[in-house]
Amino acid sequence: MSILKMKSHLLLAWHYAKNIFSHSLIVDRRSGYDLAITSHSDRVFRVFSAIESACSGSSKPRRAILFLSKEDFPKKLPASLERLRLRGLEIIVCENLRPHKKQQPYLKLNSTFDRPLITIDDDVFYDKNLTGSLFKAWQESPERIFCSRARVPRIRDGALLSYTTWPLCQHNEPTLWIFATGVGGVLYPPKFLQILRNAGDEFKSKCPTADDVWINFLAAEHRILIQQISKKSSSFPDIPGSRRTALFRINIHNGGNDVQISNTYSDQAIGFIEASHQPICYERKAPSKPTIFQLRRSN
Repeated sequence: MSILKMKSHLLLAWHYAKNIFSHSLIVDRRSGYDLAITSHSDRVFRVFSAIESACSGSSKPRRAILFLSKEDFPKKLPASLERLRLRGLEIIVCENLRPHKKQQPYLKLNSTFDRPLITIDDDVFYDKNLTGSLFKAWQESPERIFCSRARVPRIRDGALLSYTTWPLCQHNEPTLWIFATGVGGVLYPPKFLQILRNAGDEFKSKCPTADDVWINFLAAEHRILIQQISKKSSSFPDIPGSRRTALFRINIHNGGNDVQISNTYSDQAIGFIEASHQPICYERKAPSKPTIFQLRRSN
């Protein structure tokens, strides 16, 4: 077993023990942000690890919500989630919007938005200071989207290159020229939550399995700056077994992100990205892979 795998299994054991024995609340009703997460299939039995890790620091969310679809809601909740409910976790059954379950059901819970929402994924262990760092950054610049991990879109002659060619972000400057990835945790300001709700449900046809694509497209379209909170993109340990599911394979390894980006991004959004400040330049060589829009035209 590799050192990384050993670390992941030790973290799983640690958070499992904490889940069994801890009685500490994972929420703080005085807090200024909410936290949302979703899960599916057998990952429902491991999602407690992501929640425990994200809520283990001194900064806790006002509300911590796990959204589950009817299809993924088990007949009997895992004991780990029942214990988290006693410590403040809310579990809400919603329409099966796949990864969009992190944001879309939340939008229907509020008529107005007076605090930001932080979303996390269910397949990694988070640093205990992540949510506090995201919230602190937002307090200093309340109009921006904040993340701890992002990629830099490659654009050539007004067209996006394949997602697999986008390097990780290596700066912390606000710009439209980065693509926040949900696995690192993302904070959405109240203004953007309203934009997201007003955008409706076009995501169902454009990018049904890629909520990151919908979020970043809307940010570009409405010129909402995105900022990584540190110069280096964060990397968090995987929860054992969690990366074996279909969405990861479809979006990353089978080109699903390219197809959905092609379906979603408008020429206007790409133009706004190109007009934005790009702190890190890359070589503008002829792409080794076709652009997303070349892929679309060839289909």
